[in-house]
Parts: sequence; C-alpha cells; structure tokens
Amino acid sequence: MLQNGKDVVFTSHGPVWASLRRVAHSAVRKLAVSEKLSDLVDDVVNETVETIISNEGIGKPFNPKTYIYMSVINIIASSAFGKRYSFEDKELKFYEESFEHFRANSSKLALTDRVPILKPFYANVVNKTIQTVKGLSMSVKQKYLDRLKVHSSGVIHDFCDALIEAKEEAIADEKESASALTDVNLSLPVSTQH
Repeated sequence: MLQNGKDVVFTSHGPVWASLRRVAHSAVRKLAVSEKLSDLVDDVVNETVETIISNEGIGKPFNPKTYIYMSVINIIASSAFGKRYSFEDKELKFYEESFEHFRANSSKLALTDRVPILKPFYANVVNKTIQTVKGLSMSVKQKYLDRLKVHSSGVIHDFCDALIEAKEEAIADEKESASALTDVNLSLPVSTQH
C-alpha cells in the first residue's frame, strides 16, 4: 500500500523490504498462536450465520458473496486493529469498499502498468484507485499510530501489537534490521496482512 511513496508490496526487494517482511512474519506467527484469532473467526462466522438467517430467512436461496466477503474483511480488520466490527460499522464498510474497488479494477491497473500507452484510456480508474489506496493507507497508518500509544509490552491483542512486539525484540536483540523498523514503515505491513 502506498504511503508517501513507500510501498511494501510493489517495492524493490532491498534491506528495508527484507526487514519488514521478517518482522511481519514474526508478527503473524505471534498472532496465529494466540487463541484470540480462532475465537475471532468463530465469533464472526456465528454473527454472519445469524445475520444471514435474519436477513434472508431459512430455506430460501440467496447470494452469499456479500456475507462471505464482509466476514473475511471483518476478520482481517478485527485481527489487525483489535476492534470487533459489526456488519453495519462505517469503518468496516470503508475497508470493504476500498478493497472491493481495488479488486474490481486490478486487471485494468495491471494492463496500464504493462502497456503504458493505455493509461489515458483508464486515467479515471487509475486516479480513483490511487486516491482509494491513499485513503486506506492513511487510515491504517493512523490505526497503527493510535495502537502504539496504548500498547503494553508483552501483551498482544492484535496484529499492530504483534508488530510493535517484533520491533521491540529486534531493537533489544540489536539486529541490524532494527533501523528500518520505523513506525511509518511498520504501518505498511498492517494493510498487507491478508
């Protein structure tokens, strides 16, 4: 995701990228071994089933795409930020709309990246996507910085906490990668954890 020209997905694979990758993997491992993730998934699935029954009834056909998509986004956002979202939450809808826009337009973006002469034909899509990604990145960065203010050492509630812990371990172990683990850089893997 783009933040002030910095990107963790499409960047060159240099030392900063390698440091972020290592710390993100460490954070994922820390979060994955916690029972909180499995409890979160169980909770979201139960809420999804209850919402489906409430909205669609029983015994009637319906398209489950929206429910499945919102459940996945809910799990990702909740595990990233430690906040349990309801299906009607405006913030969750913002994340869902941002990811859906990016997903729906990824083939056009890839095409303009590979065949630059086509950019004028897709300028609106490219510009809207850049704005969407910037908005999403700013939101994620702010969430990470907010979490940094209330983080308690040794306590992992979410992916942001796990990243902070991994950073603290790298600094304590005096790893040479620690200098690349700035708070701006560490907010980048949060949005790419899926």
